[in-house]
Amino acid sequence: MSEQPQDRQPILNLPPATAAVGVALLAIHVLRQFLDIPADNWLILNFGVTPAYWAAGPGALDLLALVAHMLLHGSWPHLVFNLAALLAFGTGIERMLGAGRMLFALLAGGVAGAVLHVAVYFGDPTPVVGASGGLSALFGLTMFAIAMRTGGWPRLAAITAIWLGMNLAIGLIGVPGDAGAGIAWVAHMGGYFFGLAYGYWLMRRALRRRQ
Repeated sequence: MSEQPQDRQPILNLPPATAAVGVALLAIHVLRQFLDIPADNWLILNFGVTPAYWAAGPGALDLLALVAHMLLHGSWPHLVFNLAALLAFGTGIERMLGAGRMLFALLAGGVAGAVLHVAVYFGDPTPVVGASGGLSALFGLTMFAIAMRTGGWPRLAAITAIWLGMNLAIGLIGVPGDAGAGIAWVAHMGGYFFGLAYGYWLMRRALRRRQ
């Protein structure tokens, strides 16, 4: 009798929505390498979040940029770092809460981070790009779930204090491997606190259903 071949598990067993987002981010960055510098700068200037554009009142393109800026990254190190964060936190959230809630946290957290960045740096002419705000929301949602299961509010407060300190430090240092790039740490904070708020809302909703 011949032995039946065993099923082989893929090296990266990613849930579909997380994998799709990662592929999209990578594909967009690869395609940008074929653009000339003026065309690529046009993308950044028009689809990055630029606080100065909001001074005269946001237009349709500025509102679109609140989401579109998450699809663009400033450099390869920036993209690689965000892809690693997506794999780490997007995978867990999608498996725990489903694709819809993971995507909602990613998009809404990115928008929340961008809005907070605009409010704090109102009038700044520097465009901000990257999915870091949305990924910070996934991180915040993950930390909320872990803290509620292990140490409650005191542990969440400790995690948040460490997260704040790390972002302040990284904001001064810049992107690892790309010292010329700045960090929109305020956008990280906006995304992170959105993730905490979303986690709290989900917890309260689940508790109401049990009553």
